This record gives sequence, structure tokens and C-alpha cells, in this order.
Amino acid sequence: MLNLAFIARILLGLIFFVFGLNGFLQFMPMPELSEEGAALMGALAASG
Repeated sequence: MLNLAFIARILLGLIFFVFGLNGFLQFMPMPELSEEGAALMGALAASG
């Protein structure tokens, strides 16, 4: 059980590290938004 918790902690840390690094280096491109997705993001931005 202790090994499982250790492995889960390492994997979760690695996931946070990679996606956090992607915020700076942008090595994983963001896909294009659909029309509905763009409308939702526009509404969220307009609401403040």
C-alpha cells in the first residue's frame, strides 16, 4: 500500500510539472475551439 501511494504521488507530481511547464514553453498546442466553445469562452470573459 505504501508503494502505491508513492507511485501515485510521483505520477501526480509529474503531471503537474509537465502541464505547468507547458504554460511557459507551450510545447503542447491548444486545439481550435468550436463555435459553441468560442461562444462560451466569450460569455465567460464578458461576465468578468
